[in-house]
Amino acid sequence: MPAPTPDVTLTFTLVDFQGNELGSATNPAWLRIALCNYGSNLPRVIGAGIIGEVSSWFVDIPYFGTPGTIDLWGNDQITAGEVTGDTYYAISVLDTNKNVVQTQLYQFSAGTYDLSGAIPFNPPNPPGIPHLELAACSGAVPGSVYTAPGVIVPGGVFYNGAQLRPGLSLPFVSYTQSGDSTITLNITTEAGDRVDAQCIVT
Repeated sequence: MPAPTPDVTLTFTLVDFQGNELGSATNPAWLRIALCNYGSNLPRVIGAGIIGEVSSWFVDIPYFGTPGTIDLWGNDQITAGEVTGDTYYAISVLDTNKNVVQTQLYQFSAGTYDLSGAIPFNPPNPPGIPHLELAACSGAVPGSVYTAPGVIVPGGVFYNGAQLRPGLSLPFVSYTQSGDSTITLNITTEAGDRVDAQCIVT
């Protein structure tokens, strides 16, 4: 029986906020991939071997301005301890100076994935154990009063992706908080705006 081979193909395209592809042959952007959640166990693929390199760092994957492709072991191929399928990947986008722009977790099974459409993976939390989560607040848009789905951590309110300052300090967008989960912005939102909060949930 032939040894298994990586059964996931990941394609990726890196662009800037204007839609221009990042990177060139002389000044590449970078992708960093790391296997996570194998704990104190040796991650392995039965019939193939021990995974002796679990991260692309420090020799990250260069992006030269054209779509890239990389083969990965599917998480359902990887065994950690006696459990198969519990690992996941942390994938980071780095700019040309190797600053990490963003990191997201993914879990893959056999198939081909485009990173722009891959569904992020949120590891399950043990039942009843509080954890932090950045989640959308509920409230009318346009409007100024919003409710988070948990206890908001200090300074943990975001308006269209920008972190807000607590307290009224015009002309900056800010908010006041009443109770654990309710906030009042010092502006009225407009259609399409989004309010999020980093909060403690169980």
